[in-house]
Amino acid sequence: MKSNRIGWIDNLKGIAILLVVIRHVMQANITDCSETTIGNAIFAVQMPLFMAIAGFFSITSDKYYQNAEALKAYAKKRAIHYMLPFFSWFVVVYVLIRGFYDRNLVRAITTLINNVDVGLWFLYVVFVLSVISIIASALCRRLNLPSKTGIVPTLGGGRLLLPLLMVGRVFGMRFLGINLLLYYYLFFAAGRFLFGNQDVIKRCFDSPIILYGTGLLTAAIYILIVLNHNIELAPDGIANICLRILAAVAGCTAIAIGVYIFSRERTNKLLEILGQNTLEVYVVHVHYIGLLPKGVHYLYTADGFIVLLVALLITILLSFVTILVIKKIPTLNYIFFGKKPSER
Repeated sequence: MKSNRIGWIDNLKGIAILLVVIRHVMQANITDCSETTIGNAIFAVQMPLFMAIAGFFSITSDKYYQNAEALKAYAKKRAIHYMLPFFSWFVVVYVLIRGFYDRNLVRAITTLINNVDVGLWFLYVVFVLSVISIIASALCRRLNLPSKTGIVPTLGGGRLLLPLLMVGRVFGMRFLGINLLLYYYLFFAAGRFLFGNQDVIKRCFDSPIILYGTGLLTAAIYILIVLNHNIELAPDGIANICLRILAAVAGCTAIAIGVYIFSRERTNKLLEILGQNTLEVYVVHVHYIGLLPKGVHYLYTADGFIVLLVALLITILLSFVTILVIKKIPTLNYIFFGKKPSER
């Protein structure tokens, strides 16, 4: 396993963003989306898997730990990559072009601050968790604490997040996406841990017994939970949150192992293309998921299946056309995808 372009990892990223797109298309077009086993199964893993992959690729070089200037450079790079698209799509497209919030910017930004998930919340969460992770890693380095495996920095990052609980008690857990930051840190940190322990994971993956045994066990746990427990509709009690986390960890592990087994020798080109454009697909696809006429469509019917398939094809096709057009124009590529001309 390497930290640069890895074929099976790109395939895994492709699967992750495809699950996100499918679930969003289902939400927009399928009446009983949240009550179906398929919808439940996808909901359990779509964002945790996406977040773990983001954590894996969050800090790939020791140069960012060197000094305060290096930390600033890292934060600036991440802000351009994530926060610029986060605000650009919300302000320019949602508010000014599509007319959300009556084109009142003050009202729109106030709503966004108090409910981050009305926007492209994943970008915001990854940015904040990336900065927290690099600060925790830098502090470990400064204090001569072990940081290579990621265990100590992960614990340190968790401690840096604790004050948010007090802020949440005053302003509410949705303020500044505190609920999202606290929940998804677990998966983001798991990705960071995996990056720091690639050699150990490689040795485990080289053992067929460990590889297939872990894959089958985690798949069984995941299937058992999603068949008997609705992850999305269950109330946020401690037991339900623990089940949600267990289903996510088991499902993500099973999917990752499955993708590794089937694509370590020969990758799927379509998934690879999706995996290399995850941010672009994420920010664009939501504009096309609801183009079909509204109606009552149930998933497990011929009508529902056809509607889902057509909506999915339309969303993917128009998303890639839009992505290609934006990438051809350097200014738009920078504003909406956070990519400088050299990164096209």
